Amino acid sequence: MESTCHGSNKSVRQQSELHFLYETVAEAIGKTVGRDAVWQLAPVFASIGYSDQCISNLQAFEVALAQAMPELNDHGSRRALKAFFSDADTITKPSYIGRLNNGLAWDIPDGQRNILIEGFVREPLSGGLVFSVFHPKDLIDRRRPGYVPCLVSGSLLVHQDELHLNAFFRSQSIVEFGLHDLLFLRRFQAWFIKAISHIHGGKFPQRMRRHYRIRPGPLNLHFARIVVPSRLARNRRGFLRRGDVIDTWITTLVEVIDQRPAASDVMSNDAPEQKVSGVNATPVPFHREPRLRLR
Repeated sequence: MESTCHGSNKSVRQQSELHFLYETVAEAIGKTVGRDAVWQLAPVFASIGYSDQCISNLQAFEVALAQAMPELNDHGSRRALKAFFSDADTITKPSYIGRLNNGLAWDIPDGQRNILIEGFVREPLSGGLVFSVFHPKDLIDRRRPGYVPCLVSGSLLVHQDELHLNAFFRSQSIVEFGLHDLLFLRRFQAWFIKAISHIHGGKFPQRMRRHYRIRPGPLNLHFARIVVPSRLARNRRGFLRRGDVIDTWITTLVEVIDQRPAASDVMSNDAPEQKVSGVNATPVPFHREPRLRLR
């Protein structure tokens, strides 16, 4: 269950969300576009296989980043609170989770979460389990640069008994927000699997009741672009210079990768231990829990 990432006509092999962050930023260094000296890759495609440690590894990086670079981490955390935990829109960004929890933005009676579950019950193997964060009115309501949601849309798909989460981003400032975006997507995937595990099997199509099982699968990500701005964590008080940030960010990430637990049991026989551009990082065990049984 390796991960593959394609960006700026370059393909790299990865093992986890942390490796994706490292490899993408490493590839972006020096890829300058525009007058603002932004580093940019476009497009970027990534498929990141599931492991039991995917969320805890990202949380470990968040803790390490808070200690090493509190101002940068606080900036990303504040944005994550607005986008992923609060239902209320702000002048700078609509609430992503609010768009999923309720139907007000879409003038529909139910939230997209419930619609996804109901659609799954009707047709578990459907390719139409789609959710949207972007609304066309965002282009009109855009009061500040960056108001239009970076996470545009996504879908859930069961393939070979695994739940894939597919997501499209119009843009991502990876050093500032990549960690938090990945945490949100993995938590959203975990929520969906937990929600459907409580559905009585009798509600599913009869042909599926006996054999149907699912387990967490990969994140399949499409970024129209990934950027590393020259000015990070911008606010009314100022900003952080990229040159003062990037080395510490990478070093902190590498230290977390190196501290990951050794893989004692890997599901895929064709997933050998790898190195990330000189970083000695051992792969983590992949998901070994029993497949969820519909009651």
